[in-house]
This record gives sequence, structure tokens and C-alpha cells, in this order.
Amino acid sequence: MSRELACGTSGAGFTQEVCQQGAWVGGHPCRLFAKQITAGRSHTCALSELGDVYCWGYGEYGQLGSGTTLDNSISVLVQGLEDVVAVSAGSYHTCALHEGGEVYCWGNGDYSQLGNGSTLDSSVPVLVQGFENAVVVSAGGGHNCVLREGGEI
Repeated sequence: MSRELACGTSGAGFTQEVCQQGAWVGGHPCRLFAKQITAGRSHTCALSELGDVYCWGYGEYGQLGSGTTLDNSISVLVQGLEDVVAVSAGSYHTCALHEGGEVYCWGNGDYSQLGNGSTLDSSVPVLVQGFENAVVVSAGGGHNCVLREGGEI
């Protein structure tokens, strides 16, 4: 998959890395275009047209996915994810559906909501164990639901 973007109003193509460095085209900032947005209790995440996830807001539990637990007032790229087709934010955690049907979650793990057999928080995405062929993921306050192909929940 190409990581080219149309930036500003000129339609010029720039790589994602250039856009993240704050490139300006025709007097306008280079922008990533979102195809989905989701909000948790105090953080927000957007799925870009390229299949990458960006989050911002309160980050104490790692729910921004940046590899830290820092708050961020601007969007940060979630580490280690690409080819994402859906994203859903819970209270203090976030989950993403990969195009291959795998589910990844990060952030607060107090209630085992990250699905990796642990109650520890994670500031980077972890693979949810035992879910293949997922087609929908929905994060709640401290839990998640996954719908698989064929309608199994």
C-alpha cells in the first residue's frame, strides 16, 4: 500500500513522514484525512485513509498508543499498527481491527480489556488472543466486544 497523501489544496503528493514533519503546501499545512473517529472518556483517535491510527488527549494509561503515558494535545501515530480498518475507544483503552481480522488493543488493562491475558496497561498495541476473522470491534468502558465472520460474538 502506498503511503502517499494529497496535501493542502494543491493535490501534491507527499509521504506520510513529510506530512508528520509539518510540511506546508500552497500556504496550507499538509493534512492526513480521517475516515473514522472515536472518542473515549478523555482521549480521541482517528483512522486515516491510509490505515494508520492517530490519537490525542489524556494518556496516563497508554491509551494514545505512542509508547508513552504522556498526554498529547496533538495527534500522535499509534506505534506498530498499519492496515487498520476500524478503531474503537473505551474509557481508557483503545482497540483496532486489522484488515486480516486480528484485533489489537492498548491502554488501561485493569479489567483484562486488552485481551492478552494480563491486567497490566500497555502503551503500545497488543494482539488480542483467540480472535481471528473479526469483522467488527467495539470498545466499552472496561470491556470490548468482537463480531466474527458468520455472526459469532
